[in-house]
Amino acid sequence: MTTAAQKTSASKKEPETILLVNPPHFEKQKAGEGEYVSPGIVLIGTVLKDAGYEVKLIDGSLDADYQDDFFDILTDRRPKVIGFSVMTSQVTRAYELTQKAKAIDPDIKIVWGGFHSTIFPEQTIADPNIDYVVVGEGINVIVPLVQYILGENKNIADVPGIYYRDSNSTIRHNDKPHLAQFEQIPDIDWDLYAPECLERAMGKNLLREPARVLPIVAGLGCNFRCTFCFNAIFKIPHRRMSAERIYANMKRMKEQYGLNEIIFYDENFFADKDRILRLIELLEQEPLDLKFFSTMRASDVKRKHYQGDFFQRLRQVGGYNIGIGAESGNQNTLDRLKKGIKVQDIIAMAKVGRDNDIIMTFSFMAGLPGEQIEEVFDTFDLIRKIKAIDSHHFIIGPQIFRPYPGSKLFDEAVKRGLQIPDTLKGWTDNRMITYLTVVDKNFLPWISNIDTFERIMRSYNIGYLARLDVLQQYFYYEYIKNEHLRKISDRFIEFVVKLTKWRLEKRHMKHMIEAPISRYLESAYFS
Repeated sequence: MTTAAQKTSASKKEPETILLVNPPHFEKQKAGEGEYVSPGIVLIGTVLKDAGYEVKLIDGSLDADYQDDFFDILTDRRPKVIGFSVMTSQVTRAYELTQKAKAIDPDIKIVWGGFHSTIFPEQTIADPNIDYVVVGEGINVIVPLVQYILGENKNIADVPGIYYRDSNSTIRHNDKPHLAQFEQIPDIDWDLYAPECLERAMGKNLLREPARVLPIVAGLGCNFRCTFCFNAIFKIPHRRMSAERIYANMKRMKEQYGLNEIIFYDENFFADKDRILRLIELLEQEPLDLKFFSTMRASDVKRKHYQGDFFQRLRQVGGYNIGIGAESGNQNTLDRLKKGIKVQDIIAMAKVGRDNDIIMTFSFMAGLPGEQIEEVFDTFDLIRKIKAIDSHHFIIGPQIFRPYPGSKLFDEAVKRGLQIPDTLKGWTDNRMITYLTVVDKNFLPWISNIDTFERIMRSYNIGYLARLDVLQQYFYYEYIKNEHLRKISDRFIEFVVKLTKWRLEKRHMKHMIEAPISRYLESAYFS
């Protein structure tokens, strides 16, 4: 005899499964080789989970078996909706999985969101494999969209911020939603990650040191308008989490995951002086013994409320590392980028770090459209000045400029010869936006003096980025077995390294007789 409780249990419907996928970036990166979590997609997963759906999250940057996991979920859980978070460097992998999912189940609904889809929504939705495109932030979009797809809401007009094709295959789009405020945004549920992937991501901090670290999304958007940045394209204003909620998150995450470090994801972490001063007060009143990384504008060093003992207090409560978007050592370049900072501000930040035992992480770019060779040299001169002020400061780059679609610098790169695919599939064969450590002339048409630029970057890679002992091993690892010859080769590599440093310091790139050796070492070291 069936009891009432058994009838209720049998009639209770299991929650629908939503599969979210963050593919690996660019072709050179192998699946599982990433080092960091992706807060954007796991935040969307948290919103869906809070709405009552079962969420399966795959992050190919951290999961070497992401394709097997993808097909296992398709077979076992049969999700009706798959959402992809796609930057331009992820298009190839995302498109491969999209096609395969549609081949397995043509009725499955594919949703693309993220940076690339937002910049090229019509091109993306024109592809027959994709059913919906989410433009901009998906926090207030994803639940209404899933409800519509699953038949819980019959009116597609109630779904804001999407592109779709109607029954006549005509492309339609709905108005953008109101931007989410932090009162509407849940705290991220990091347990949506597979445990082994989460452990991998927590293992190192931004300095590549062993740590137990996770991020807190403490801000969204940015009030500044740098010409290379996503926020400038859409003019997304800065919204921020309160100091009290930041502190509560730090405490909870330390207890839950055994963290000893936090990364604050916020383009303008120090913009609100009242918030940062309040957070320092909370950490002084009840210390958490957590180090943390945050980002700061170089020009903030001139603000009155950050004078006196501010940086000492920041360091004492755990602020040991500050990221600075320095970008260039040339003032004309900084002005063209609309950074709103001076070269002297960057130098001043280096001195502040030295005087307060704070590591400053400076990031730089090179190879921008219209950038002159002398301006590139200025950037390397500034890097040497920073390291002379304090050798502990960390330098990222200079990374070769990647022209993000939609930005002013992207448009300038197009004018200078950059070719843009006219279909979504065309982007799968395009290497325009990848992490270029070495110079590939075929994909940098906007650089006029490409040969000299190549020599400059090669000199920096060999002279300053690569470790001497590793270079020496690469040079003779396969070819030189005799111990005496290996010592001779060691001396030769030392000479090449010194020569490349000399070239940068003297700005002398002519008659680069060591170019073949440098090219071999660079390709071996950075491949």
